[in-house]
Amino acid sequence: MSKIYFPNLNGLRFFAALSVMIYHFYGIEVLYGHYGVILFFVLSGFLITYLLLEEKERKGKIEIRKFYVRRILRIWPLYFIILLIATFVYFTSSEYISSESYLQAIPYYLFFAPNIAFVLHIGLNYAGILWSVGSEEQFYLIWPWITRKIQKKKFLFLLILIILCWTVVPYFIDYVNHNYLSNQNSLSLLSKLISRTGFAAMATGATIACILKMKPKIIDLILNNYIHVAATLAIIVIWISDILPHSPATDEIFSILFAIIVANYALNPNVFFKLENKVLNYLGKISFGLYVFHLISFDIIKNLDIEISIFMGFILGIVLTIVISTVSYYAIEVPFLRLKSKKYTTISSGNSSYKN
Repeated sequence: MSKIYFPNLNGLRFFAALSVMIYHFYGIEVLYGHYGVILFFVLSGFLITYLLLEEKERKGKIEIRKFYVRRILRIWPLYFIILLIATFVYFTSSEYISSESYLQAIPYYLFFAPNIAFVLHIGLNYAGILWSVGSEEQFYLIWPWITRKIQKKKFLFLLILIILCWTVVPYFIDYVNHNYLSNQNSLSLLSKLISRTGFAAMATGATIACILKMKPKIIDLILNNYIHVAATLAIIVIWISDILPHSPATDEIFSILFAIIVANYALNPNVFFKLENKVLNYLGKISFGLYVFHLISFDIIKNLDIEISIFMGFILGIVLTIVISTVSYYAIEVPFLRLKSKKYTTISSGNSSYKN
């Protein structure tokens, strides 16, 4: 098994998860956590595409069956644990009335289409967070086939086309719907669903991976500390000030800025603001658990009969999430990750088999 080490990316994973946790605890007035999900999408698109292209170069082919098994072993255990928890909570809740809404929602989750349930507003408590996981699974259902079949230059063209389509098409649908079709609900839902696939963000991460693999002259511009710092500052200012509308175009602006940052953290040895340390590495390693369990932890803390400040409630919620995610990681994730690493990983990223 060949290995490639990408430093700093676990730190980025943790900060992506932390932004979502801040958003869900404090609300949109403090931080719009959706951009943290965009960072997850860009990271995923970059990492998986880079590794697929590396596998294609080194092995002469992409073993698609192994790719799918890797995705299953990495994602499905926690995905279905959350779904089981959501099911238990639904049927044991004091507000439970009937199973009708559950039966309406559950097929979307079982067939990895929770982003559709999200748009239709028929999600399950605690499982709604899985919408982004479903988006990734949909993207990667076809991604290894495309990566295997298409040459790099055509591949780059396709990626740019995906980004443009998934960014522009929602505006086109909304314009036609508003001006010519009297705002039909089905078209409005379609526009929102396209935005909720995350395909443009994942394709942006994949684009930067493809560019770096092609090694053109532009690589010196991308892997540049001044560009990296400028992108970082732009993200901080735009994100905290929330001056841009929440729209597909803004998502893509963040995607491009995140892609520059991801590329520098992964491949620029002299990058500023290094995130490579034991604490951030560990928190990034358990970031999937942080992402899917934090809503449960926050509710547990909020329901405790104790007098604490809002900030202390947030801190306790974070600590509880880390504890639950740690237990989950070693008790649930690691056995599957060991199997993934031992039998199905062709090109590994990171200095630990259990990171990715």
